[in-house]
Amino acid sequence: MIGNKTSFYILFTIFLVWKIQHGVTESTDDEQRCQIPLNLENMIVKRHMQGNATMKPGDFVDEFEIVHLDCVINNVRRYSGSSLCIDGEFSEQFPKCRTVCDQSLLNDLSIIYEVYSSSDQYLEAFVYRYGIPVNSRVEIWCASGFRRNSRNTQNRVSNRQILHCLENGKFDQLIEPCIPGESNEKEV
Repeated sequence: MIGNKTSFYILFTIFLVWKIQHGVTESTDDEQRCQIPLNLENMIVKRHMQGNATMKPGDFVDEFEIVHLDCVINNVRRYSGSSLCIDGEFSEQFPKCRTVCDQSLLNDLSIIYEVYSSSDQYLEAFVYRYGIPVNSRVEIWCASGFRRNSRNTQNRVSNRQILHCLENGKFDQLIEPCIPGESNEKEV
């Protein structure tokens, strides 16, 4: 992921090149202003200039102005990029900030997992790089050399646990730990 400063400098360079190519010195035409989209959810939009003022859906920014975008998902704020207003349009599409389940809960060397959509299709990792989509199913196994430490006999014997990501961005149950020891099934 590109850092905030690097992203700004890239957009600013694009702006300068565009400005030079089009011979623009100043923007006075209202048609060249950009409107913050009306259908934003879970997003904070801030102006780069004017004290990083927070923008509301429907607000306008002047041509050549940069806005910074932050998604707020599960009360966690995540930088999502920047966009430059050029000729009445933003240079980058605004991302969708959807509720997701926290993928970092699955980041453990003792865990192997697969994610399936609500229609039971396997999801590639890039699909859930920012979190596990709502209504997804997560199948978890303990890695080689680990076994499930579960009160549920079936989970302990199969070495598998199934979680569902709920609409509120939480898993339907706690992730059962994997502890050192040999398991009975699906080791990698």
